[in-house]
Amino acid sequence: MPDIDGPRLLRVAGVFLAVGSLAWFVVGLVLAITFDPPDQPHWLALLGVSLGLVVAIFGGVVVAIGEHLTVERRWREDVRRGMATLSDLRPGDANEAAQVLTCRLEIEVDGQDSRHGEHRTSVGPLDAARMVEGATFPCQTSPSVPKRIRVWLYADPEATELTGRYLDFRPL
Repeated sequence: MPDIDGPRLLRVAGVFLAVGSLAWFVVGLVLAITFDPPDQPHWLALLGVSLGLVVAIFGGVVVAIGEHLTVERRWREDVRRGMATLSDLRPGDANEAAQVLTCRLEIEVDGQDSRHGEHRTSVGPLDAARMVEGATFPCQTSPSVPKRIRVWLYADPEATELTGRYLDFRPL
């Protein structure tokens, strides 16, 4: 028997749920349109039309959750630690919860060449004071999810496990 992990099972179940309920919706719609006494619609038509789309949307949400969990699993399986230094900080658009920050990150990870490039993240008001030119933070990268660099704002770089508040930087 093949080994099926939870995220894959969620994605498969979500697809079956979405496709099955959309088919149910179509059958219900066809029955509602073609059922002979229009004043007495068939119960399957009512259920298909009323619940078909709702269940299809739920199936799509289940697929999205499964995809997110798959990315998180790939991230954790191949994560590598290093240090990230912020420079060339440029604040961007702000809303009531956060402000966009664009900056240059220089990332040094053990066993890899140092990388640098333009990255963007959203910074909340509690973390804004820590975002200064030349600040260095512990970070994590993963070759299997290259579009994410997780920078830990309050973690001890020498700790066995990085915990606390973090920001996910994305390359531009």
